This record gives sequence, structure tokens and C-alpha cells, in this order.
Amino acid sequence: MRVRPSSLVLAAILTIVVGVLPAGSSITRAQSGEGAAEVNVEIILDSSGSMGQLIGSETRMQIAKRVLKQVVAAIPEREGVNVGFRIYGHEGDNTAAGRAESCRSSELMVPIDGVDKPALVREVDLARPTGWIHNIIEIH
Repeated sequence: MRVRPSSLVLAAILTIVVGVLPAGSSITRAQSGEGAAEVNVEIILDSSGSMGQLIGSETRMQIAKRVLKQVVAAIPEREGVNVGFRIYGHEGDNTAAGRAESCRSSELMVPIDGVDKPALVREVDLARPTGWIHNIIEIH
């Protein structure tokens, strides 16, 4: 399977943008604040061992972190926008014995309460690909 890193970046950005906009709103209206509704977003990062796999010269985790930092920097800081951060697959390890713990693990690292960019970036930086490796595919 051949996946270009730019495709992964675009998919991540589109996922975040769609999640941030209130249903039925246009980008212009959402940016201007007209008729702005409360928006709750949870950024979720896979921290399983598969995120340590290389895509070109970078790991999946390095790519995800770079993109997530760009997304965090672009989040509007205004009333009604709430962004949290969750990781999953971060516990256990890459052994058969650690698989169940890794597959069950999910933890909200930054609550969905306002926009705390320093906390979001800190938690993105702390994420490591430690859990069970699933979905092993080779990407060039």
C-alpha cells in the first residue's frame, strides 16, 4: 500500500476543520463569529506502537505531532470554542501480554473546556508510540 504523507496531513486537517465548524455553518460565518454556537472538539491521537512506523524518513507519530501542532496554532480562541485532547493505545506494550491493556487504554489528557493551547501542545509533545502494534502495513 502506498500512502503519501501529504495525504495523511490533508486527512487530519480536514477531520479537525469539519469537527470545529458548527453544523450548517459556512467557514466565513464561523470565522467572523456571526451566529457562533458552542463548539466542542476532541482531538484524538493514536499512541499505539504502530505510530512508530516510518513513512518516508519520519514516523507516523512525528507526522501526526507536526500536523497537530499546526492545527492547535490555528484554533480560534473565542468564547464557545472548547478543545480537548485524548490519546489511546498508550498503555501496555508491544508484547502479547500487554495487548489487552493497550487496546483498552484511552485517556482525556486536556479537558474539553476552553482552548488551552500550551496544554494541548505539551500533551502532543509528550505522546509516545508505546502500545500494541496493530495494522502493520508498509508505507513508502
